[in-house]
Amino acid sequence: MRLVMRVAGKTSTALPAIRKSLLQADPDLPVASAREGLQTSDDWLADNVAPQRVDAGLLSSLAGTALLLAAIGIYGLMTYAVTRRTHEIGIRMALGAARHDTVRLVFRHAFLLAAAGLAVGLAGALASGRIIQSMLFATSPTDGWTLLTVTAVFGATALVATYIPARRATSIDPLTALRHE
Repeated sequence: MRLVMRVAGKTSTALPAIRKSLLQADPDLPVASAREGLQTSDDWLADNVAPQRVDAGLLSSLAGTALLLAAIGIYGLMTYAVTRRTHEIGIRMALGAARHDTVRLVFRHAFLLAAAGLAVGLAGALASGRIIQSMLFATSPTDGWTLLTVTAVFGATALVATYIPARRATSIDPLTALRHE
């Protein structure tokens, strides 16, 4: 049995008085301890949503870790691509390519890779949407705003991860790059 009361003032001071009144009305009434029996609606709500909060926290930390791993992977891939294209970039710069042309070259390569990854990821998300639908709360697996937000966050992550290799590409000395090969 659950009894719900509204009290004026602080509920922490009212709980002992409620317990005393219940025991005076019926001394044989089993009134559980404060955590299991008499508790505020906020405490009761917190106890009931605690498992969902733990799950949401765990999923959020895993999503953050996945985003970090994606950023590290994109950074590593773009650094490798710039290193492999050092000779080509050196020739372009020796022939008069501006620094912004070199940055554009690196970002275009990163954009194509990120776009391909986003296309595969969105297709996978839409395909697996029926499976994970029961785990979603207040959203559908094909929610446009959610998919757009995830796409924007991943795109921004790809841009940030590409920035350092693109800047490194602009600092390539053409003479050193031509002697390198």
